[in-house]
Amino acid sequence: MIMSFSKKLFLAYSLLIIFLAFIVGIAFYTYNLRVMEEDVVAKLNAVSDKVAQEVSSLLNQMDFIIDFLISNNDFVESTITLNALNRKNNSNLVYVNEAKKTIEGILYNYLIIRRFYRVSYFNKKGDFITSNFKSPFPQEDRVNQLINKTKWFTLSEKVQGNIIIPQYYDPWRDDKNVKVFSKVRFLGGYENGLGYIEVQMLYSNIENIFNDESLKNVKILMTADKNVFYARNISETEMKDYYKLLSKFTNVEIDFSSLDKNDNELIAIRYLPKQKIAIFLIFDRTLIERPLKISRNSVLLFGLLIIFISLFFIYFMTNQFTKPIRELKSKVDKININNLSQRIVLENTNDEIKALNKAFQNLLDRLNEAINKEMKYKLLQMKANLEALQAQVNPHFIYNILNIISHRGLLNKDKEICEICSSLASMLRYSTSASSRIATLKDEVEHVRNYLNLMKKRYEDKLEYFMEFQEEVLNQRVPKLILQPIVENSFAHGFENKTDKMKVWIKGYEKDNWWYVEVKDNGQGFDDEALINIKREIENIKRSFNYNEEIEGFEIGKIGLLNTYARMMIFYKNKFVFDIGNSNENGGAVVLLGGEIEVNREEGER
Repeated sequence: MIMSFSKKLFLAYSLLIIFLAFIVGIAFYTYNLRVMEEDVVAKLNAVSDKVAQEVSSLLNQMDFIIDFLISNNDFVESTITLNALNRKNNSNLVYVNEAKKTIEGILYNYLIIRRFYRVSYFNKKGDFITSNFKSPFPQEDRVNQLINKTKWFTLSEKVQGNIIIPQYYDPWRDDKNVKVFSKVRFLGGYENGLGYIEVQMLYSNIENIFNDESLKNVKILMTADKNVFYARNISETEMKDYYKLLSKFTNVEIDFSSLDKNDNELIAIRYLPKQKIAIFLIFDRTLIERPLKISRNSVLLFGLLIIFISLFFIYFMTNQFTKPIRELKSKVDKININNLSQRIVLENTNDEIKALNKAFQNLLDRLNEAINKEMKYKLLQMKANLEALQAQVNPHFIYNILNIISHRGLLNKDKEICEICSSLASMLRYSTSASSRIATLKDEVEHVRNYLNLMKKRYEDKLEYFMEFQEEVLNQRVPKLILQPIVENSFAHGFENKTDKMKVWIKGYEKDNWWYVEVKDNGQGFDDEALINIKREIENIKRSFNYNEEIEGFEIGKIGLLNTYARMMIFYKNKFVFDIGNSNENGGAVVLLGGEIEVNREEGER
């Protein structure tokens, strides 16, 4: 089954609309998902840093108190007195009581009482002294009992330094309903040691840190030396998986931060090696997609509605646009050799179809006069081929892109990007303008200056260029785009193997009522073979022009030396200068253009 043009057009545009809608929908969803995930990652990193700092601050305060006590001579001497003196000798009891009062005086410090739930000193002789004077002191036998049955106190004797005891109920209270965490330091240096320092804080301090509103939907795990310190919404199975990540931090000596991702979770990890604290903040990635899924159905319905309306509109407009074509086809089918001169009249048409109808009618006319107008046709064909080289795709979308890049440059305060975009836009506007195929030398010079500015941005200090033009020649009209391709040829071929600084000289002057433009560089110049080939091609163009033959070898997009020569020949009718060669000074290429200075030459003649 053969489809009509209108159906093909409708099908093509329909598939395009559906494809674009599909691509835009996926891009929109993916972009929003990525933006939302980046936002969550940034917030998760920020809040994990904040939490780590607050936890570290609490533990550092506890370390500070322990360090303060063991560096206090009165405190240390008092602990030695309590452990060294024989208390069965009544005369020593006075010194024992004085030692206890000294320690009490040190512990009853305002800052200690205000910042900590309890700071205690106790030893294996049953002495127990604490900053929490509101709590009753335990009996001597209970102190020894707790020391012997509590693994943390036993462990502290084997560790040099402070150890963290995660959450537990205060053992020194009878009611055991106050949850605390602490740091313990065993004081060695004597037979059975000098005792223990225990700094306690209420566990609610840790809970308050993690009760932040920004952590509402976040699972939390904090460990101290691989022991659970704080956990929220974490199962035993999940804990095992998170513990595997701790292997990354075993040899880390400074604070460490990381963000791990898997298919289901974002995991912000903060590790404090000094305290052996690891903090895991786990965010469920499905929560990121939830807001998008809520609006997805409504967006999908709206998109389908837009597609349906678009398809209806395309169908209607396709029918309207192809109606004159169908009418023209019907009448063209009726043309034969006997009615070539018959005029075709269309009832329903538009400008394009009128142009098509007129072109077809002209074709019929040319068929009747083909032999008489063959030479004129070849000349017109040659001009059309040459002019087609200047035609370009409508550059509006390129200007829009350049404006976007320039705007981004302004936002980033990058003037260089703005200058590059401005020069490139000016070149595009000049080279793609279809209003005229001629220009002044002043326009050509400005176009070349924009091109060299771009080259300067690329090569920086490796490029120097010099432009000097007399005012008398700047208003001379010439074929558009004759200078820039010559300058571009220097960069494309002349500087190909150039290692030192590239230089380009462009000079315009008037001599004997002729204008001249000389383009010179310090490149490698034309080799003998290339120079011979170019001059041979120039002779071919000249011969083709003189004998009305079609010029071969021109393609759209290739505006170079030969094209410049051909357009100057058409423009000046052989009264022009076009000379190429190499410089005697530095061996670089030299191209000389010139023409008669004429004041009142009409554009139509050109």
